[in-house]
Amino acid sequence: MLAVAGGKGGVGKTTTALGLAYAVADRGERPLAVDADRDMPDLHAAAGVDPRPTVAALVDADGAGDLRTVAQPALDEPGVDVLPTAPGIARATMRRALRRLSCASPAVVVDCPAGAGPDVTDPLRLADGCVVVARRTPAGVRDAAKTAALSRAVDTPVVGGLVVDRRRGRSTDDPPSAPVRRSLGRLFDAPTVTAPAVERPLSDRRVLRAHGRLLDALSESVWSGGRHVASRRRARGRR
Repeated sequence: MLAVAGGKGGVGKTTTALGLAYAVADRGERPLAVDADRDMPDLHAAAGVDPRPTVAALVDADGAGDLRTVAQPALDEPGVDVLPTAPGIARATMRRALRRLSCASPAVVVDCPAGAGPDVTDPLRLADGCVVVARRTPAGVRDAAKTAALSRAVDTPVVGGLVVDRRRGRSTDDPPSAPVRRSLGRLFDAPTVTAPAVERPLSDRRVLRAHGRLLDALSESVWSGGRHVASRRRARGRR
């Protein structure tokens, strides 16, 4: 399970989570994108699916919700299944759902809420790796540092980073500028790519290429040889 996190709302976490899931589907797997934001869920809107059923259906009274009937295919990429959440879902319900998904057979990408509270640490604790999303600003780098530290504090490695660049006229196939690259390199010690800030990111080939490059860089640590690392989590005995 891969967690996509960032210190602030609106930096591009949802776009990155869904874009990485699209890239996984392009490589022949059927991934699951999950919304873990109980306060401001918007993965369903980005994916073009109904807001219900939600993750709560996985942990119904019988504890036997069927993932195949609960998840919905994304509108623009039917090879990606989407599992929304909704305001008001209890934290304990979300934890139980994520715990179940951490052992699921599909590649799972979790769209984490913003901030550094318990709602963020819960998915991070269960994830095999974390991708940090940040804006290309000094404040963005500081927020990224906090998110990276939070992930490592729960023993989940930072396996990649994505920098959202709002500067006009920049070639977004280039890596981040040297100061930003050095700063993020020290923070992440992991592959980092740049994506442009555009109005419709999941329809922009530059953004989709960035997600694909990031997935290629993650493949050895997260989806090595087409296998996600849930089996490695079970082997380590992590909870």
